[in-house]
Amino acid sequence: MDEAKPEERHSNSTNAEESPAATRDTSLEPSTAGPASCESPEKRDLTVVPGVVGEVIEWIVSSARRPNRMLALGAALTIVGTLIGRRVAGPTRSGTHTYVVALAGTGAGKQHAIDCIKSALIAARAKSNIGPGDFTSSRAVVKLVMRQPLSLCAMDEFGAFLRRISNRNAGHFETAITGELRKLWGISFSRYDSAESAKEDSEAVESPALTIFGLSTPDEFYGALKSEDIGNGFLNRFLIIETGERGPENDPQPGSDKIPTTLQVRLQGLYRPTPFSLPVFSTSPSGQLEPEFKLEWGPGAHEIYTALSKLTDDEQDEQQRKLKGRVAEIAIRIATIRCAGRDSSTISADDMQWACDLATLSAETLCTGVAKYMVVPLEFADMCPEMVRRVRDRGAKCPSEM
Repeated sequence: MDEAKPEERHSNSTNAEESPAATRDTSLEPSTAGPASCESPEKRDLTVVPGVVGEVIEWIVSSARRPNRMLALGAALTIVGTLIGRRVAGPTRSGTHTYVVALAGTGAGKQHAIDCIKSALIAARAKSNIGPGDFTSSRAVVKLVMRQPLSLCAMDEFGAFLRRISNRNAGHFETAITGELRKLWGISFSRYDSAESAKEDSEAVESPALTIFGLSTPDEFYGALKSEDIGNGFLNRFLIIETGERGPENDPQPGSDKIPTTLQVRLQGLYRPTPFSLPVFSTSPSGQLEPEFKLEWGPGAHEIYTALSKLTDDEQDEQQRKLKGRVAEIAIRIATIRCAGRDSSTISADDMQWACDLATLSAETLCTGVAKYMVVPLEFADMCPEMVRRVRDRGAKCPSEM
């Protein structure tokens, strides 16, 4: 975004009817029927998106040797979310930084998504916001945030990274990485204070916005996680995108790897450099840091958000409630990204419904993956009734029954 407000620039941007996505069958787009449709997101094509997010998806797909629309969707969200990061907030003051994890089999085209992320940021003149592809310690995470408060880290072999930092032989500064990532994800337009040590003074960062696009196979990703990642809220911060098997090979058109000029201009329009040494916030009388743009609720959008939040609160299964604990917050972040990408200052019901569907699908994928791949140990108090049941099933008696 440039200095003009989003609605003032709407006439200069391609609308949904002009975008490449409009040539696709839109019958599977997220509906605006209301909150009830949050329960069946698999019936809609969530990769058909208006605005810049959709244009980035179409460019990534058209230039891929093995096109994968879900991979392209994950990459597009992180690109646009980074370009507007630290400046644009949703109606709940949420930021636009996300942790997206794309799960796909080998040879599914994951490297192409990473290459496109870097190319898009360079084309948007945001090269300095490309973050590292790995972290070796929690201190490395802190140093990145100090140096680049706004950054996008495209991390291949993300499951192997998690396995390394969660290994029982890992050092303290490796295992502490997840704690820093949890803290940074939760900060939107507020202050981050780093830890102080004997050798390092604590430093403050206003509204850090670290985005991660991680790529892994499902078995490696879930195999690297521990049961405590469910309880401490690390897992439910991820937007999980699972792509299934790799698609058929395609011969991209010559020159399709180059970003179209019109898209490049739009990406540059969304981005405005904010050097860390310069103030990027206005301060309200209350002392809170205020974003440059705060999007508003459109008709029906807040009701969809509220219904999704209540659906999570009403979840009866304790483990699923923990895994779905941040579905509504993830949804408002990606709705904000989509809304800003179509040059609007108002989140529509369609923006929110699409985000609700995608976040719900992510949570369901996460719950299924945990159940399939992870062995979650029972607490001792929960194990006792289970042990009694198994003894009785074999026809034996417990000591108390003798």
